[in-house]
Amino acid sequence: MKKEDIFLAIALVVILTVTVSANTAPLLGETDEEVIVCESSALSYRINITNIDEDSLDVGISPNSPFFSRVVSFDSPFTQIEIFSDNLSKTQANKVYQETLFVSDGQLIDTKKINITVLETNNPPKIEHLGVETINLESETPFYKKAFVTDIESGDQDSGEFSFTISDSLNRLPVNINKFGIIDLALESFIIGLHNIKVCVTDTGVKSIEQKIGFCSRGELKKSSCKTFQLAVVEENTAPTIISFNSTNLSSQILGTDSVSFQIYKLDPDGLIPDTYWYVGSSLKKIDSGKISDKLTYSFGCDVFGKHTIRAVITDGLLNDSVQWKFDVLKVGCPEGVTPNDKVGKEICEEIWGCYNWDLCQNTAQSSQVGILSTKDYEEITEKCTKNNWNEDNCGFQIRTCLDKNKCNTIETKPFELSPCFFSLEPSCSDKIKNCHDDKCELLVDCGGPCQECPTCSDGIQNQEEEGIDCGIPCPKQCTAKLITSRQAKVKQTFLIIILISIIITIMQIIRIMKTKKTLNAPSQRGRKINEEK
Repeated sequence: MKKEDIFLAIALVVILTVTVSANTAPLLGETDEEVIVCESSALSYRINITNIDEDSLDVGISPNSPFFSRVVSFDSPFTQIEIFSDNLSKTQANKVYQETLFVSDGQLIDTKKINITVLETNNPPKIEHLGVETINLESETPFYKKAFVTDIESGDQDSGEFSFTISDSLNRLPVNINKFGIIDLALESFIIGLHNIKVCVTDTGVKSIEQKIGFCSRGELKKSSCKTFQLAVVEENTAPTIISFNSTNLSSQILGTDSVSFQIYKLDPDGLIPDTYWYVGSSLKKIDSGKISDKLTYSFGCDVFGKHTIRAVITDGLLNDSVQWKFDVLKVGCPEGVTPNDKVGKEICEEIWGCYNWDLCQNTAQSSQVGILSTKDYEEITEKCTKNNWNEDNCGFQIRTCLDKNKCNTIETKPFELSPCFFSLEPSCSDKIKNCHDDKCELLVDCGGPCQECPTCSDGIQNQEEEGIDCGIPCPKQCTAKLITSRQAKVKQTFLIIILISIIITIMQIIRIMKTKKTLNAPSQRGRKINEEK
């Protein structure tokens, strides 16, 4: 192949490479201008992203508390993200949060403004477990039982802010309850047999909430909760009995992270179904009621070891029976980032992580000297700084805190909380560095966050070298062709012809130069060959 052909081929490859590698901005899909969520609920709002280049994306929401973002699915060229929160509290209600959603591929970005309104609601009161009761007519001990209630708006049962009702399902037992939740039974009203008692409590509601009924309160200004318990009236009480029990573990020696299940079957001769209280050591872990068979699945967790007991206690309100299992727990160390924690039940827990903003960039060397960075973290950060060609003065790190919404106590999908950064003493919106300052983080270099907004393909402005307003490279949207006059067409044609002629002349000049060099080099090469033959 001739040199001029090689030259032309290389030029063509360069042109094609530049054309193909042109970066296209990711785009956020349609969003609502306002998103409404109710107090005591968790927000889950999903948005689609179009990412033609299939780049690695950085998605987020700013400010990012109490709302966070995460990627939930990917189906090229679309990526779906979720804006989510934990259950929103009373202190977070009655507010409008002005948020900015963003998606960036590191060079280009798209943003959208969104308002998230958290409406206050009236939370229902919660009644604690009402245990079974047995009244022995031969006993002189007076009957006393109290319903314990908690409510975010109205306090507890002693506030006097609740309305209580009580009833016997068969209307055979006259019972009363006062405004403090104390149940009253007259001795002469006792009717031998089994009674199912229902206790309900209603709060006083929340003032000025009428306008929010349609969305959050479903037409209810006041909220109620109910619980039932069994009451047995007997002439002579007979103790309940655990008639059989078993465990999935046949050995007394287990690993701390092993999940072990226990099951009991119980019987009460008086017809009542006893409650079951599950204890690990002296700590109550679970209460079961209303069934003749109960089960506990339990794991002691990492870093736990030594002698431990698990005990099931059944009761009819007066008399008890129990069974106990003893274990020698072998220690299993906790992975880094996991805290020692037991686990009741074996439900699958999905990690859903939300991260706060990055802190200010700190100098790595100085932080290591004062003990802020561990040796391991220092080595990790300095290695990454070296790869980025940052010297010691500019090698920095920043940290953030990430929380798992579901509190799974596992870290399989936990985002990183330590990252290298380019350190500068006075970060600003004009230092040509993407950094954090003034309690916010820039989204791209010197724009977004504490700085002016970044140019995007959805801002209604022709910027970032767009061919038109929000169209043409680097935007995914193609610009609409416009009708032009014949004079404009002739001017464009003339301009294109001039460009083509210039390119042809340039190529011909390059070829001519290359041929001239070849001709000049030929005599010297022939002379060298003659001398060699001599």
